[in-house]
Amino acid sequence: MTPLRLFALAALTTIGLSSCATTSYETDPNAPKGRPSATVKISTKQAAHWASGIGGKGTLRYRGRSYPFEVSAIGFGGNGIQSVQWTGKVYNLRRRSDFEGFYRGVRSGFTVGSGKPKSRLKGDNGVTIYLIGNAEGLANSNGIDRFQIKFVD
Repeated sequence: MTPLRLFALAALTTIGLSSCATTSYETDPNAPKGRPSATVKISTKQAAHWASGIGGKGTLRYRGRSYPFEVSAIGFGGNGIQSVQWTGKVYNLRRRSDFEGFYRGVRSGFTVGSGKPKSRLKGDNGVTIYLIGNAEGLANSNGIDRFQIKFVD
């Protein structure tokens, strides 16, 4: 795919997500429907200038237990630097082991001092994670990413 087509794809995705930017799971039409299987809290640092890098740590809360994990990602789109505290809901998680693995995601949001970005991640194991964040920094976080989640033992 040419760089121009990748840019056009990212721009269309950004416009689609930005047009319904909300900060509540209940009122967001892009949020998955149904009862979540688990919840997550994630703390990330993000840097981007066309390409993006994300690193962080989180906790999965599943069936009454907490499981720490690390997250990393590379992607396309966005500019700036920000730190984000994410909260999220996890859907279609049948076993804890299905949470670990690779995810593809779309993120949207703008941070000027503070912001409320959101992201929806779809895992190779069928798991979906929907995140809403509280960000600090200066960034346009619109883009697409490939994430890896690994449990910390």
